Amino acid sequence: MKDLAGYTILLRKVSIVMNLTIEELKERLVQIYDPDDIIEALEITTEELLNAFEEKLTANLHKFREEVESDTAN
Repeated sequence: MKDLAGYTILLRKVSIVMNLTIEELKERLVQIYDPDDIIEALEITTEELLNAFEEKLTANLHKFREEVESDTAN
């Protein structure tokens, strides 16, 4: 009977999530999870992250310049 109660709770949670719009779901995830946990759960690679935010990377290259230049000098 204990397993059935856990299953019922799980079904309720799934039902709640399925009734949310994607925007509502994203808002809840932002409130609940750390960004690193979201990236891990979604299995996002560094390459995927940089490709998705290429414009931001380009706009902020100066923040990485010193690290990249010291790495290429070695």
